[in-house]
Amino acid sequence: MLANLLLSRFASFLYLSFYQTYSLLFDQMILFIYNFYMDKDKLQPKIIWFSIFMVPFILMFVLHSNSFAATDSPSQTPNMMLFYVLAAGGLLLGLTLPRFISPMLKANTNAPTQPYLTVMIIRMAFFEMIALAGFIPANLGHNVTLYYPFFVTALAAMLYFFPTDIRMQEDAS
Repeated sequence: MLANLLLSRFASFLYLSFYQTYSLLFDQMILFIYNFYMDKDKLQPKIIWFSIFMVPFILMFVLHSNSFAATDSPSQTPNMMLFYVLAAGGLLLGLTLPRFISPMLKANTNAPTQPYLTVMIIRMAFFEMIALAGFIPANLGHNVTLYYPFFVTALAAMLYFFPTDIRMQEDAS
């Protein structure tokens, strides 16, 4: 009888302590999610980044949905050097040009995230140019494999510049 009473008290103690601990953790998790996703200054750059990030996937889908039939004779593969130069130019401009634009934007605006958003959009547009530079020869040459190196390069560059809180604060100051 005493053992059952002690066991039930111990079980209720464990239940209440775990409930309070998990309730506190759950509350903290909800607060984190709200602060991370609902803060307009933090959410807007991530939405813009994600929409531009999806472009290489859409281009990949278009290439695969064309489903170049075996009866189609593949047209002559275009000269790839021009497209490699375009992709390299997009990567180089995406990495360097925003550094020159950012100080001018910071001097001319009072909004805390506006310079970061402008720089991010410019940078992502140049990285999107890499994917487009691969899409054109892959579509013209009826060869999806021509697109893969451009696809991977564009995604790697875009993922590297994901809008984290630290990056937004550094670029805004």
